[in-house]
Order: sequence, then structure tokens, then C-alpha cells
Amino acid sequence: MARPPPRDRPGDPHPGGGRGRPDGPLRRSTRRDPDLHEAAALGLLDRVAEFLAAGSVPADELTAAFWSACHGGQLSTARYLLSERVDLDWIGYGAATPLDIALTSRNEDLIAWLRTVGAPTRAELPPA
Repeated sequence: MARPPPRDRPGDPHPGGGRGRPDGPLRRSTRRDPDLHEAAALGLLDRVAEFLAAGSVPADELTAAFWSACHGGQLSTARYLLSERVDLDWIGYGAATPLDIALTSRNEDLIAWLRTVGAPTRAELPPA
């Protein structure tokens, strides 16, 4: 049996469902374009390429995007970003290098590729 529509209460500033209801008047779109890091993590290679084509992206932003691609298990995006100026030894969130975080993605092709390009784990880095 279908639920009846919500009833408006006297003085309800949000008639017809109110706050938090998908049919309420305060329903807003939270949809937005992904930033560089999100695009990299999701493997949106066209979007990543747009960011790079739009202008100069700082090296630390490229490296963080590379780390995000590895976190998301996105081999093609990681390959693309490696052609830029990224730091394979960068320690990102959770004190993890791109290879460390790729190991959590369980993408064996990405992990093997990172090893072939010389990406280290944190344990393999010299002491700071």
C-alpha cells in the first residue's frame, strides 16, 4: 500500500514534504564537476586532460592527482599523469606513497606498472 503524501502542518515553512524530503522545496542539486583529484581518482581521463590543457597546474597538484589515481586504481589516468611532472616518492594521506595506496586498490596491473616505473613503498624510501 502506498504511503499518503505528507500533510502540511500549520505554520510549516516547508509545505509539501519539508526539509530533507526528496520532494520538498529545499531539494537542491549537489551535482558539480569533479576537481582534478576527484577526476583522477574516478578515472575521468578526459576531465583530467581538460585541467592540464586549461593552464599551468602546479607540480604538487599533479602529484596529488597522481596519488588519487593510484588510490582509485586508475591505471590509464596514472600513466597519463606520470607523463607530467609527478613525484613517485610523494607521501600522501595515511602516510602512503602512490604504490602503498595502489596496493589497497588491488589493481594488479596498476601495482605491476608502478613497480616497473620505480615507484617505492614508504618502507623502501630512505629515512627522512
